[in-house]
Amino acid sequence: MAKKKGPPKEPSRRHGIHRFEEVLSAAEALISEGTALDEITLQMVAARANVPRVSLYYFFPSVDALIEALYHRVLSRMMNEMGNLQLKPTADWKRVISKLMDTVVTHYSRNRLTIVLALMPNSMTMINQAHLAYGAGLAQLLVSVCGFKPSAKLSRSCSIAAEIATTVYRKSFIEEGRITSAFDTEARNAAIAYLATALRR
Repeated sequence: MAKKKGPPKEPSRRHGIHRFEEVLSAAEALISEGTALDEITLQMVAARANVPRVSLYYFFPSVDALIEALYHRVLSRMMNEMGNLQLKPTADWKRVISKLMDTVVTHYSRNRLTIVLALMPNSMTMINQAHLAYGAGLAQLLVSVCGFKPSAKLSRSCSIAAEIATTVYRKSFIEEGRITSAFDTEARNAAIAYLATALRR
């Protein structure tokens, strides 16, 4: 039988929204408890959420669609933490980046689900979405805290810096199962060095 494709279907009614959240919470619990992404099945999630399979299939035509919805959920949480970072105006943009990366690493260390989905995503689309989101958050900080002028070049450069840092963090997670201090230092140095060259500031 052909595998169903397609994105998750967001509910609009209250009952549907509640069921949608139940399913995502069940999938989140399974992954947080150590179930690998490639072991997750819709049947497993339906049983954990205690919802009929037909309801789950209505919202999620495939495991990939379920993981995509869960990915957007955790990405939103991380972006909210980045947005809540309180910083005083400063010209020291490197310090701002370091503070932001502190927030990211702390979030990873406290949220297994986020580190699994953010560093081991199951599609290039998800990877690109993350880099764009992280880059937008970083660019916004550099504008509001450090006085950078908003520009396409700044946004693009910040997205690439986020990609560089995430690649190093992914290597750390694959090899060590966590973000080590050595890999964290390498990620910060690489991202800052790239931005120093790209922005020439």
